[in-house]
Amino acid sequence: MKKDNDSNLIIDIVKTDKGCFITDCKSISGHNYNYHNSKIINLYFNGKKPNNSFLKNWYFIDEYPTKIEKKESDERINQRYELKNPEMESKAMPLVVEQSEMEDDIHHLYELKYETVEGGIVEVDDVSFDLICEVDNFEFPANVNHDGGTRRIDFNDKKINITNENFNHQLLDKMAFPEIVLHNYPCEISSVDLYIVVRQYIKDNIDHSVSKISSDYDFCFEVKKIVPLHSPKKHTYTNPFATTKKQRNKVHSRVSEYKEMTIFSMTHDGENYKSYSPIKLIRANNHNELNEKIDKYLNDLIAYINEPLVECEHCKGLGWKAIESFD
Repeated sequence: MKKDNDSNLIIDIVKTDKGCFITDCKSISGHNYNYHNSKIINLYFNGKKPNNSFLKNWYFIDEYPTKIEKKESDERINQRYELKNPEMESKAMPLVVEQSEMEDDIHHLYELKYETVEGGIVEVDDVSFDLICEVDNFEFPANVNHDGGTRRIDFNDKKINITNENFNHQLLDKMAFPEIVLHNYPCEISSVDLYIVVRQYIKDNIDHSVSKISSDYDFCFEVKKIVPLHSPKKHTYTNPFATTKKQRNKVHSRVSEYKEMTIFSMTHDGENYKSYSPIKLIRANNHNELNEKIDKYLNDLIAYINEPLVECEHCKGLGWKAIESFD
């Protein structure tokens, strides 16, 4: 097979029992990482194009590569100019004009025509691999994607999502292992990111007939339970701010059928707002375990928030009990 010298290209490779991960990006952050233009996507490995992986700048191939190829550029042949309107054909304006004979004064009456010969697949021999680690019993990371709502940033509404990229790792692990395998090592979600996830999850799933959101800000959040009273209470009051004496002395009455009680509140350690308790970060041994812990926390919390309560008929409001429904 024809050989073709490609530019010097060193590809990092991580070999696992599920396949191989490859990258030609040497940066892990910054401009060169965010805007890296990979040459890998133009190559064939053992006859196959690489697939995108779960991590930016990394690609997945089924097996360790033994042959690297690329597709040559397509070639144009029989390039010529043809009249846009064939009915205008004459001795002065032939139907077809060779590219080298085209004159500027009639150029606008013609259009370029050609045939395309597809480029072939050729082997490249100036690509090398740097095997940086081998992993047995490799586990793919959970697809983490928690809705964080919409936030106003620089006068624009921006959709926020908390993903695997928001999980933090120990500095020593980040120095010792390639990022493609970091998801299998200890990690955590910060108090700030967890606050964003919990806040939006409650807003999306709260039962408004049972509980209400009484504070909803980037720095503090509070939920109150709406509790039906066992015995509705009648209240009388006057309005000292009325405009006339008669109106100020008039006695009004109101019956309270519900009582509100705070059952959940939080801030985060980036704010530590007043008397609100910062929500604590969550740690786990890997991404999958951490995502499971987050899901369990959210499910347990919303079940607690959405559990109906009524005032106890025995203690007359000094205690509370859960009920199946308000019916």
